[in-house]
Amino acid sequence: MELDKKKYKQQEVKDILTACQTEYEAKLAEQKNRIFELTEEVLHLNSELARYKDKESYLASAIISAEKTAEKIKRKSELQYQLEMDKLRSFNNKWDGYFLELKEKYPMYAPTKKAIDLKAKLQSLLKLSDSKRTIEKLDKMLGDLPQFEKKGKDYVSATSDNGFNLDEVLNPGELELEELCKELGLLDEE
Repeated sequence: MELDKKKYKQQEVKDILTACQTEYEAKLAEQKNRIFELTEEVLHLNSELARYKDKESYLASAIISAEKTAEKIKRKSELQYQLEMDKLRSFNNKWDGYFLELKEKYPMYAPTKKAIDLKAKLQSLLKLSDSKRTIEKLDKMLGDLPQFEKKGKDYVSATSDNGFNLDEVLNPGELELEELCKELGLLDEE
């Protein structure tokens, strides 16, 4: 509102002041409303921020938990492979004596030669330091030998009601190598 440089009457001054006061109060009410809206928005944004922080802490704890679980699984897997390697080495050591007898008794027999090759491959696999890789290579090697797989399965199904007895293999007691070789089909029955 613009004022001239003329003399105003008292009523005119009151009217001008009332108009200014009304305009000021309207602007003040508008600013109060804006402050109220912004306060509400800040409260809403703070609650959203708190939810995001909760989600962030939940995700962080979930990631930490997943990492711990993955580490446990990895350790368990490594221990399992190591146990398999220990069993394989133990089995190999127990069969060394039987194998030598077979090699001496039937050196020119074709299955004996295959068994010698297989034993050499097994020896080279046992020298590997990575248990997982050793087991994988052994599985592949045995998969490449279908005749041994079939004869082994036949032996497993023929030896017991529920399959192969690992205790019988690891602790064979008095074992007739010739009879065992015949059962496995490595020797022709006479």
